[in-house]
Order: sequence, then C-alpha cells, then structure tokens
Amino acid sequence: MTSLDKGVRREKQVAVRELDLMHEAIDAGDLKNAMYHKIIANIAIDEMVSVSKFVEKG
Repeated sequence: MTSLDKGVRREKQVAVRELDLMHEAIDAGDLKNAMYHKIIANIAIDEMVSVSKFVEKG
C-alpha cells in the first residue's frame, strides 16, 4: 500500500469518526458541537477526494 493510499484511508477514517461524533452531538441536542464535527468531516472528505484524484492521475 502506497503512502497516498494510506492517506486516502486515513482521511476516510477521520471523516467517518467525525460524522459519528456529529450524530452523537445531534442526539444530545448539542448543535454547536454537531456543526464543528460536520466541518471537520467535510475537510477530511475534501482531503480524501484530493488525494484519491492524485492517485488516479499517477
């Protein structure tokens, strides 16, 4: 597994974890914290897509 593949996998794990935390915050009624986790998840998803596009071109 290349370092780029590891980067995609790592970002995917971060995105999934942050989305889980977002759902927990929503269930707890903590919408401010939910928005925080949503932002972090979106950043991780953007990074995952960027890295995977780089892998495809390589």
